[in-house]
Amino acid sequence: MFMHVMEVGARRGIALIALCVLLFGAVSCGGGGDEDVSPAAQEEEADNDDAGTEEEEADEEDDEADKACLEGPHDGKKVTVVADDFFFKPKKIEAKAGDKVTIAFENVGKTPHSFTLENPACDTDPRFADEPAKVTFIAPDQDAKFICTVHPNMTGELLIR
Repeated sequence: MFMHVMEVGARRGIALIALCVLLFGAVSCGGGGDEDVSPAAQEEEADNDDAGTEEEEADEEDDEADKACLEGPHDGKKVTVVADDFFFKPKKIEAKAGDKVTIAFENVGKTPHSFTLENPACDTDPRFADEPAKVTFIAPDQDAKFICTVHPNMTGELLIR
């Protein structure tokens, strides 16, 4: 009986600590509006916006990579990729270089999963079960790897034939 009371107390203590961590994280990430920024800080920020930085150049490169995912109708070769805990099915997808490929992504697992193709850079955000997504891209000239960004050991291959 005494051990049961200790276990319940320990669980409550752990739950309380986890709640405090979550609340602290929410408070420290909150707000962030410009209304509390001094005019001098706003002017400095505006000056910094005019100067080209390596970070902005990296963002531009990311924007170019995002263009690898095509907008518009999801036509061309269609493949359904299912994510489960912790594998893709199928694990290998075949396409011809230059083909327009649409991946219909479904998560049937208990945890969130994503479909992220590394080259060309194209992905879904992490999805829970019953949150399907589609991505369309032009197949590259060489084989490419796809992963789940939530579980990087969860991988598959796009094979170019």
